[in-house]
Amino acid sequence: MTKVKAHLVDVDFGNPVVNPCSEINLPVLMEPKQITLLRLKGIRVYDYTESLDLESAFVEQDSCTVYR
Repeated sequence: MTKVKAHLVDVDFGNPVVNPCSEINLPVLMEPKQITLLRLKGIRVYDYTESLDLESAFVEQDSCTVYR
């Protein structure tokens, strides 16, 4: 498996009914390139790793969340 650099983020799509099965939004792990792509699409992403000046985590690529 490939290890990738990941950040802990909270994604705000601006629509409260993004996932009707989920009552709360929890932070997820995401690759920095995915964070950039979401921000370019106008989606707000709060990056806890950047904001709190934490070290990036190296995790299995399968454990990262990808939004398309």
